[in-house]
Amino acid sequence: MGVTIAGELAGMPEQWRLERVEGGGQVFVYRGPDLFAHYDADDLGMRNLAIVGLTNAGFPGGEVATCFGLTNPSKSRR
Repeated sequence: MGVTIAGELAGMPEQWRLERVEGGGQVFVYRGPDLFAHYDADDLGMRNLAIVGLTNAGFPGGEVATCFGLTNPSKSRR
């Protein structure tokens, strides 16, 4: 039996993406119902730790960058 991916299976829900929500001076980073990070909006050190933690946990760098509003420096040097 071959390997299948979710996109090949009819009726499968779309994969959850990382989502950053800000409110009341706080930042929350979710993927679906799961909270991955929570920190004060003005705390750049904790923001950076969240970014590193998510990439170290296996989240694709592009997805993490998009979530945090960052750009890929290698793509902007063209």
